[in-house]
Amino acid sequence: MAIVREALHSITRSQASGLPIVSTYHCDIPNVTVPGASALLVPEKDSDALASALSNLLEHQTIWEAMGQTGRTFVEQNHNIVDLAKSLKISISNYGLQDKKTMMWIYE
Repeated sequence: MAIVREALHSITRSQASGLPIVSTYHCDIPNVTVPGASALLVPEKDSDALASALSNLLEHQTIWEAMGQTGRTFVEQNHNIVDLAKSLKISISNYGLQDKKTMMWIYE
């Protein structure tokens, strides 16, 4: 599971850097990308589809910038640590876990 988590982080970091993604539909990859816009995703274990996606990206280098910008925008909107911390704080307070000890580590 740690390998999958690291792969998802790697994909997220690559998108944040403005890189287009070529990967598979494995695990949560479709949820951390914008399939067809920031990422070309193919079925798992389909080497022909993977080769085709890579070839497509190499043959159409003019789409790299748009894919990269879409991925960067997606990461900024959906993986912003400040916003995630605020959301976590709201969720915790909704469950009545508002004591100082629980809340002290959450971003103010």
